[in-house]
Amino acid sequence: QVVSLGSGYDTTFFWLASRAAFEGFDNVKYVEVDYPALIGRKEAMLQQDFFKQFSSESPKHMLLGADLRKTKALQEALVAKCGVDPSLPTIIITECVLNYIRTKHVRNLLRWIPKFFVDAVSLGYDQLHPEDAFGEV
Repeated sequence: QVVSLGSGYDTTFFWLASRAAFEGFDNVKYVEVDYPALIGRKEAMLQQDFFKQFSSESPKHMLLGADLRKTKALQEALVAKCGVDPSLPTIIITECVLNYIRTKHVRNLLRWIPKFFVDAVSLGYDQLHPEDAFGEV
């Protein structure tokens, strides 16, 4: 399973699906988590024709509106709403999100991951130079 924390408008799931990356992996689950308002806007975006071929109601792809600063509620929602199994191998993605969260909440989130997921790897990408063009956005 893949859990993308702070997924925003990322389209990695659709890119992978368009290349048949999930073929043979019938039980793969790809969960995107972000603020509820953003997830609502993303759901509307997914109504465009290109995305309809990879229905967001697919058991492989789920959107979850949640606040990453509230790990207890996040954990409960991942299990109850998305069927995430913390005992399964899991890829956690944090891409361009941690720099927008206060340090104390980032620490809490990063400490929560290995407590909840038994077998997980985290892939993270954030700006390192806040003074460059990307960091100033």
